[in-house]
Amino acid sequence: MLLIIPLAVIVFIERRPLVLSGLGFQSRGVVNDSLLTLKIFAALVIFSVLFSIALSFSGINDIGKVEDAVGAIFSYSPLWLMYFMVVRVFAEEFFFRAFLVPRIGVMGSSIAFAIAHLGYGSVAEVLGALVLGAILAIAYKENRQIVPNYMAHLLYNVVALAAFLQA
Repeated sequence: MLLIIPLAVIVFIERRPLVLSGLGFQSRGVVNDSLLTLKIFAALVIFSVLFSIALSFSGINDIGKVEDAVGAIFSYSPLWLMYFMVVRVFAEEFFFRAFLVPRIGVMGSSIAFAIAHLGYGSVAEVLGALVLGAILAIAYKENRQIVPNYMAHLLYNVVALAAFLQA
């Protein structure tokens, strides 16, 4: 749905041709794209570390609910993990950044991204998704490139998953 709805809106409601470069699928070269990916990834990690510290002091750290959900994914087929790590991240970046940011702005897409994370049942996850979504939305708005956002989001999820496995 995260892919079908935007494509249907663009083609059938907005009646615009489906031009991939208009959705952020252009490159500024491997080096520039890689540097942008690392810059976005660093912003995500720095925020997460600061947010984790703040949660520890505030007493609202309910991130264990997310760990339970991630653990449940491991009880399924490894294909589910691949889906969540690769396909789902791409669909999220396409929907929340390439599609929503130009239509409802950084805050609107960030709020929608946070709402999409309500299923974890964690206040910390929703608040974190709100700010991480804003970081990704700002990066998309400034650069109009979806691939560095996707790669940074994917790297972030891999690091978060590794951290959950270590805990």
